[in-house]
Amino acid sequence: MILALSRPNPRPLPSEGRGESAPLSSQGRGGGEGVSLSSQERGRGEVSTDGINLLTTVHRQISNLLRDLPTTSAPEVARLGLVGALQRAVDEEWRQSFDRVTWDIAPDAERAARALPSLTAETIFYATREAIRNAARHGRSGDATRALNLRIAVRKTSKVSQTSEVSLVIEDDGVGLHKTELTEQGSGQGLALHSAMLAVVGGTLAVEARAERGTRVVVRMTTDKRG
Repeated sequence: MILALSRPNPRPLPSEGRGESAPLSSQGRGGGEGVSLSSQERGRGEVSTDGINLLTTVHRQISNLLRDLPTTSAPEVARLGLVGALQRAVDEEWRQSFDRVTWDIAPDAERAARALPSLTAETIFYATREAIRNAARHGRSGDATRALNLRIAVRKTSKVSQTSEVSLVIEDDGVGLHKTELTEQGSGQGLALHSAMLAVVGGTLAVEARAERGTRVVVRMTTDKRG
């Protein structure tokens, strides 16, 4: 899905593992004249190279992202709910990373989060976890003596029609993501990929970096107002 969004209207690729070089689009069709790859793709070498480079970059980023995902969290989301799974992840993975963690959870928002489809809840969980991980990893910018606090808020807001919005705010008082982007290669790419995944299930992710005043990440998901 992400690859399709990244490269619209892909051209057929040549078949692999065969001695022929006919395009895939010419196979499995009755009639019509086959076109050789060399004549069809002549003059497109630059486009093909760009496409391959794009796919390689996306593949590497997704591989890095999957490598960092926990292997046991998805069942916890189903069992504990989105908020409960996040609380457990913070306690188990980042207990020593922050001086203080503040949870600000509205009861109606927690109920709405529990009513989310499992795939949606897991997507939000991993996006939120990435924001917390970034805060823990980069918030002090290498200064172990710097205080670092985290606040996580969960809210539900009524909207027009029969919908409402569940939002999760992950806020730290560290150095700000913009500074780490200058010194830490790849910082922020994980959030970009999670933003793409959220878009697939109808959610959004926004990042606000404030110089020397920390980073604020907001994940939003529109839900049925009855949820």
